[in-house]
Amino acid sequence: MFNLRSRFQNYRKALPGDFLWAGEHPVSIQGYGEVDIQIQGPPQNGQRRQRYFLRLRNVAYCPGFACNLVSLRQLRKQGLWWDNSPGNNCVRKGNGSILCHLSDRYSQYVLEDLPATVSSAAFFVRRNRFNTYTQPQPSKAVANLWHLRLGHPGPQALEHLVHSTQGV
Repeated sequence: MFNLRSRFQNYRKALPGDFLWAGEHPVSIQGYGEVDIQIQGPPQNGQRRQRYFLRLRNVAYCPGFACNLVSLRQLRKQGLWWDNSPGNNCVRKGNGSILCHLSDRYSQYVLEDLPATVSSAAFFVRRNRFNTYTQPQPSKAVANLWHLRLGHPGPQALEHLVHSTQGV
């Protein structure tokens, strides 16, 4: 799952209604594609670790997520496995050779370590595209998304929303 559309290659839109579960809440999937992430390979001939690209396939585009996730289950389907035995923290190929090393950042193991200016942010920051001089586009979403956005309101509140706003 990835949240940056600019990183996708071979992007295709998702079918209406595609979603995944985040806890008890469905998250809309906007599309699918391939994403290249930069990984740290094993040291070669005593030199420092080289950087390589790993292509992730069939990645879901979910712009509302605060981080990008790689499924260990999907890596295992490709014959890769996470070696977290003592003294190791790497992804290995089926033959046992090291594909890449993982970094420990903010108590999480990561494949791709983004620059400090990006990875240190705990939450996304979004600037409003509209101000008092411009008109925002009507917000359109399915009823379930409005239900979640508004903190699980009852039917009377949703009925009021329909009559008080545009595009709902």
